[in-house]
Amino acid sequence: MRALVRRDVGHEEPNNYLGRDAYEGEVFYVYQGHTYGCIRNGPGLPAVVALSESGPHGTPFFEFPRDAVDIEGEDFPAAAVQPSVRQSVLRPQQDPQPHS
Repeated sequence: MRALVRRDVGHEEPNNYLGRDAYEGEVFYVYQGHTYGCIRNGPGLPAVVALSESGPHGTPFFEFPRDAVDIEGEDFPAAAVQPSVRQSVLRPQQDPQPHS
């Protein structure tokens, strides 16, 4: 299942363990592997979801605020996810040339 980020989420926001800002329109995957208790869900805790950038069994996975994503099959139909133009424009780019 894919997860579509529905609002910008800063790296400093609680429960964003992606390690960077996430932008509205980015597409991640709901992590389907074992989390070994690393993802904190339960009474009195904020709702979170385990996501991955590299597929449903891709690692590393990370905890992310549930209220910041729409999940395929739960919040929208499967055919509805298309990466946004904003994702490719705003995502930090890797510098292909090493600095001396």
